[in-house]
Amino acid sequence: MSVLFLALSVVAMMDGIFILLWSGTGPLFPLGEWWTNEAKLAVTFTIVTIAVAVMFVFGQVTMYSWQGHDDSDPRFSEGETPDLLDE
Repeated sequence: MSVLFLALSVVAMMDGIFILLWSGTGPLFPLGEWWTNEAKLAVTFTIVTIAVAVMFVFGQVTMYSWQGHDDSDPRFSEGETPDLLDE
């Protein structure tokens, strides 16, 4: 439960940062020039955040045990690979 709370708090923090950055760029459809320094910062932050999120998810997927067994089984920690069909 605490991991879920931590994950939700990080998501809420990131949402707040996005709201503050993008609200600092001005109106959505301005009459004048939109591509200001604030807009460049918001776009750069968004691109970097998406890249980091993709790398994080990729890292989590690659750490997943695809062999279909429990890694905490002591037989696996000894270097043996017991036949799972015998059980």
